[in-house]
Amino acid sequence: MSDSFNMHPMSKYPPRPEFANTRERNLAARYFLSDQPVFKEMGDHTIDDVADFLSKSARHMTGFELAKELESHGWAVDSRIVAALEGWKAASVECDERAFKDWVKNNSVIVPYPSGTYVSCPNRLLGKIWSCCSVSAEYFIKLDGQPEKSIFKVRFEDVTPVESEVDL
Repeated sequence: MSDSFNMHPMSKYPPRPEFANTRERNLAARYFLSDQPVFKEMGDHTIDDVADFLSKSARHMTGFELAKELESHGWAVDSRIVAALEGWKAASVECDERAFKDWVKNNSVIVPYPSGTYVSCPNRLLGKIWSCCSVSAEYFIKLDGQPEKSIFKVRFEDVTPVESEVDL
């Protein structure tokens, strides 16, 4: 293989952010909470306190898990709060997705491989690039041996082109 085929495309870009920074997540939490009347009724605990908590919470936590965590810190939690917190996970993911898109735009990231390229993905899985998303710098990969409708989204920096299975 040629050297340009082996050069990893990420070498010319700063690292992709793993998540939005705490400030961005805090702003997203404040925006999210402004639409949740139940938090305005909480008395001693203000929207600022809840926003600070949410901005530092784990992305994968459900509304119930977030509510239990709040409860363990002395908050009076009821089913209305659990229901309201269920929407935070989606809002948090949306905030992170905006950070990824900003990274792509601010660094003029270009996905290097065209559709149809045979690639190695994380965990040494093999497949072909089905399509590219230039806005988030990700590929949609059809993995070998998977049903036709099973397409996986993979960050461009996590794939390596291979000419054949022998290259692994």
